[in-house]
Amino acid sequence: MTLASALKEAKNTLSKTTIKNFAYEAEELLAFVLKTDRPYILAHPEIDLKKREARKYFNLINKRQRYYPFAYLTNEQYFYGLPFFVDKRVLVPRPETEIMVDEILNIIKQNKEPITLIDLGTGSGCIPISVQKNINTKCDIIAIDKSRKALQVAKINNKKLKTNISFKRGNLLEPLKNLNEGLVIMSANLPYLDSTCSYNQELHYEPKIALNGGPDGLALYRSLAKQLERFSNKKIILLVEGFGSQFSLLKNIFSKAKKIEIKKDLSGQDRIAIFYFNN
Repeated sequence: MTLASALKEAKNTLSKTTIKNFAYEAEELLAFVLKTDRPYILAHPEIDLKKREARKYFNLINKRQRYYPFAYLTNEQYFYGLPFFVDKRVLVPRPETEIMVDEILNIIKQNKEPITLIDLGTGSGCIPISVQKNINTKCDIIAIDKSRKALQVAKINNKKLKTNISFKRGNLLEPLKNLNEGLVIMSANLPYLDSTCSYNQELHYEPKIALNGGPDGLALYRSLAKQLERFSNKKIILLVEGFGSQFSLLKNIFSKAKKIEIKKDLSGQDRIAIFYFNN
């Protein structure tokens, strides 16, 4: 079987799904199997696939046909221009979340005092690692997750991308006995889908612990608000991700904030809420 015939069969298989970029994905998966790139396979349609290569390729195509996330098949997802390792232990990083990194970087640039960044529910570590790769100033960064498996992935990315993040396992702020002096930035891209939400085909394969936020999607944010009471004397800027009508509820949950800002994503939808405590 040549590369051309393999691609034809794979594209035909994926064309029967609702995957929009099925042709591109078929090409990328073949390049992944052959450990090369798309331009190479497109320029050499006559090359024959070895039997084991064909077997591996169509195994991936069959999984993708069942909407197994593309990033899990290649174990890679780009986020903020960086190649993160991902697998079924963590949620696949979304481009919308890059806005949170933008806002954190803006806050760091605007402040001269000592800064600590605490990322809650870090998952793959994409937020704190992206921040550290894009700052020149000293900033202590701590990543927390209650999932041991998620922290395993985050540590892989910490090593892969040559960053120096500190990791703690636990429920939100519980692993922290105290906070450093100066400004504390907290990023919280926590599960915010409600328990009645009907997941699309790909979300079925992603860890429910990273998706299900309780009856209205905000259970963990309420827990976080309660935990923040321990640090009522600290200067904290909290960034959280949500969507739609949740933002009015988030304002009530974090009502002790002195100032609130809402940032929109590229589609014009409310995406990030920034709460300023004692600022």
